Amino acid sequence: MDENIITLTLSDGQDIDFECADAVEIDGENYVVLIPVDEKVEGVVVMKEVVDENDPEYADYLAVEDDALFNAVIAKFKEQSGDEYEFVD
Repeated sequence: MDENIITLTLSDGQDIDFECADAVEIDGENYVVLIPVDEKVEGVVVMKEVVDENDPEYADYLAVEDDALFNAVIAKFKEQSGDEYEFVD
């Protein structure tokens, strides 16, 4: 399996595969941008990396729900990725 592909389980139990497209840093915090592998699935997921204080090698990832932060991460992602992805507003 491709190491850039992760599977998220939705609240309804449905599993969806996402490509980890890029990592973005904003104000010293790290975020990952996830794009659905299946082109029929719409939407992008942004997750914040939360490093375990007791084990810096381990991190959890939490979905970003704040619209302003989500938009800031996506804007930086677009800037970083250049022409690698096609964006539809």
